[in-house]
Amino acid sequence: MRQFAMLVVLMTTTITQATNSQTPAGSPSVVVVSNRRGAAGLELTVDREANRERARKYRETRQWKTHLVCVDCGVELRGEYAERCGRCYQILRIARATSLAERFWAKVDKRGPNDCWWWTGKHDARGYGRMAVRGVSSIPAHRIAWEVTHGPIPNGLCVCHSCDHPGCVNLTHLWLGTKADNTHDMMAKGRDRHHISPTGEDNPCAKLTWKQVREMRNLHATGDYTITSLVKRYRSSLANVWRIVHHLNWKETKESLCQ
Repeated sequence: MRQFAMLVVLMTTTITQATNSQTPAGSPSVVVVSNRRGAAGLELTVDREANRERARKYRETRQWKTHLVCVDCGVELRGEYAERCGRCYQILRIARATSLAERFWAKVDKRGPNDCWWWTGKHDARGYGRMAVRGVSSIPAHRIAWEVTHGPIPNGLCVCHSCDHPGCVNLTHLWLGTKADNTHDMMAKGRDRHHISPTGEDNPCAKLTWKQVREMRNLHATGDYTITSLVKRYRSSLANVWRIVHHLNWKETKESLCQ
């Protein structure tokens, strides 16, 4: 080990071998290690035949672990010591684990029968739950919920949400439909990106009323209330109150005058 460590440290040096013509075959050879400037170096004794024999025995002892093809499907493997490909390994792992239904419902936060049941596992960028099944990288969780309960989904049909929450897997909130049905449901609920959302109190996300907005503007006009005090009074954000008092949000229309 001491000789090997010294060779690693001196990787930048040049190695020249001095071979004695009178040295019998099979005996250890002498290696002279010198630096690039030609200064005298260190002489190391290396038994090359013994090193080759140790390497051959090492390969023979590990040969039983080497598999060139998958033991299940026969596909060629890249790893030297792997027995199965990734797909067959996933199938074997799932087969040894519990059933699909048990694995799935163990990651669901069940609540009331009419409430959303939230998927607690992995989610994608759009908020839909994902789960690995049968060697596939991931499948939407709401589709798995339908399949483990009602069986396979017919071709051309989608599992749609009536609650419009992508992370929900409650069966009472799921229904089968085509992509056209799902699109019509989205447009009927005003969730398409080109739909003009209602303004004022008609907007389902509104937290204020026209009465509160007009009162807020009148109080700010008197000069007795600052925007910060209005934020605390109406429990709204600073940016929202500023835009309201400057008539950038909640603009008066003919319909709003009737409210």
